[in-house]
Amino acid sequence: MPEGSGSPSWARPGSSHDRLVRLLKFGLPALGLILLLLLAIAPFGKKSEVSFLLDKNKADKAQERMRVESARYTGSDDKGQPFEITAKLLALSEFVTKNLAICVSCGNPANKSQRLSTSRKRIEVGASDKYEARCRRCFKPE
Repeated sequence: MPEGSGSPSWARPGSSHDRLVRLLKFGLPALGLILLLLLAIAPFGKKSEVSFLLDKNKADKAQERMRVESARYTGSDDKGQPFEITAKLLALSEFVTKNLAICVSCGNPANKSQRLSTSRKRIEVGASDKYEARCRRCFKPE
């Protein structure tokens, strides 16, 4: 290209850009090959961490079977106060499923029940007239 054509100097043949591209054309594949070789050789190198195999014949054996004692499920009531259900109650059930509702305020998954009534009873039976599903962000303990 003629000198006065207005093209930038880095775009001219033989410029520094051409030399960089030529270098990278061979350099990047070579660097990739070196990395692959390092990854292939690394597992055979000297290790500083401790590794061992556990022999089942050398492991101690418990005198009794493992068991769960005092298992409990915890949750919160409409005021945000914690409650728990112990294993005695759960032992009577066959399945335990935690279902999430949809928050009536924002539409996110809801795991709280917002009490709408002004009753001070700890337990109050009701439906949508007394409770709304709320997510953690929209729940307001009273």
